[in-house]
Amino acid sequence: PELDKGAVTESECKIAMEHILELERASVSVIQRRMRIGYNRAAAIMDELESRGLVGPQPTDPDEPRAILAEKPEADEEDETE
Repeated sequence: PELDKGAVTESECKIAMEHILELERASVSVIQRRMRIGYNRAAAIMDELESRGLVGPQPTDPDEPRAILAEKPEADEEDETE
């Protein structure tokens, strides 16, 4: 079987979520600019993130960003327990 070149990789999802959580804005344009990829690829990644329940659906107003459903990992948590 031939590899689906359009399939979104785990690595792409992880990188996209890192940018979304860092900027606190979930949009295709954020993914495009930060990952330096085209609109179609960024939209496919956003669709995958939505299907995984990490971001919400596109709001009715296209100027509004999607809701971020994933939580930002707490880097300082380990420091507080020591």
